[in-house]
Amino acid sequence: MNATFSGRALGALCLALTVASCATPGAEGREVRARDMPQAQKGDVDAQYRVGRSYCCGSGIAYSTERAVAWLCRAAVKGHRDAMFELADIYAGDIGTTAKLLSMGRGHQDEIKAYMWYTAAMVQGRPKAEARRAEVMRTLDDAELAEARRAATRWTQEKCPAVE
Repeated sequence: MNATFSGRALGALCLALTVASCATPGAEGREVRARDMPQAQKGDVDAQYRVGRSYCCGSGIAYSTERAVAWLCRAAVKGHRDAMFELADIYAGDIGTTAKLLSMGRGHQDEIKAYMWYTAAMVQGRPKAEARRAEVMRTLDDAELAEARRAATRWTQEKCPAVE
């Protein structure tokens, strides 16, 4: 038996695996939203986090950076450390190639907000937040770092984007 693949066969296999891997997360995201949206809209912090995550990370056609940011922000300003960390990852541009492609070129990278949310997550005891903040800090010039440090003292006053 020949264990090598032709270029066409390999391409077909990669496409099939990509489609198969996207089908489940999208369905899971819709299930999470159907289950948790009513509680999220009423202000339940954990539900807001789960709804935000359901829109995040390239979950098929249901992906939306704008909605992820809006819902994660609501949980983050109320002190949800994992929401803070996820939001910081989005602002740091660490959302994966698939997610970047699905965001259709809309940039959400903002190192100052990334620093702010990593700092908040770090203070709340989120593992890895301090190391990630240090990575972001190396990208900032002195003026930006000063602005980021000021922002980090006001994260509870952050204005979240509107949700649909």
